[in-house]
Amino acid sequence: MSKVAAITALLQKCKKIINTLHFKTELLESELLTTNDAIAATELLDKISDIKAVLDADEQTVSDDVDAEDMTALSDAPETSESDQKHQQPMPRKFQRLQNEVRTCWNSSLHMIDSILYLQAEVSNALKRTGH
Repeated sequence: MSKVAAITALLQKCKKIINTLHFKTELLESELLTTNDAIAATELLDKISDIKAVLDADEQTVSDDVDAEDMTALSDAPETSESDQKHQQPMPRKFQRLQNEVRTCWNSSLHMIDSILYLQAEVSNALKRTGH
């Protein structure tokens, strides 16, 4: 019976969070954009470090024995690593906004909790900005 009380308390906290941020979607969207900008910046820095590593490796491996024909043959072959393929397709965000509980939908409580967990950093920052 204590487990049911804990679940009920968790659901009440989630509902309170959603009600607090219900008419403050611009705060949540602002936090979401900030998070997306940080992710994009991190990906860009990763690409820059990958390119720098490749350039450093090229400088170390180029020798006087390699002639111009060999260099053009090497440069014509495109190389794509796993990290390049992973960065080409951005992952879509699972939730763009908080999901509210609907009494007639049996799994809406799960979606509500899942959306809060997925947007946890954004929700936390938005709640701090509203004074909660």
